[in-house]
Amino acid sequence: MIHYDSIHDVCITVPADDEVKAGNVCSIGTDGILHIAPQGGKYDGVCLQVRNGYATLQIHGVMTAPLYTTGVTCGATKLMLVGDNTMIYDTDGKDVLVLEVDEVNMTVTFFM
Repeated sequence: MIHYDSIHDVCITVPADDEVKAGNVCSIGTDGILHIAPQGGKYDGVCLQVRNGYATLQIHGVMTAPLYTTGVTCGATKLMLVGDNTMIYDTDGKDVLVLEVDEVNMTVTFFM
């Protein structure tokens, strides 16, 4: 198995909404606060941790997120956030490079 951990990771620390938890796919709102990304909306990255009202958001590098449905394949594609913090292929999604699809655990690992 190839491990992709920490390949060109870029993280930022931002103020976070009380609902944000580690593992959430998130976006930074116009208020400058990190929020859970809305269904069908754009996302900025994956929250790695939250402490004292601030979150570490990974905005670049290799990320793993829950997968909503099967059919996503490795290679250049577009992913969009759907309900329950899960990803799906969608032509209006964000350009990513999918490195691994785990249909048993329903996760997708991608480079953003």
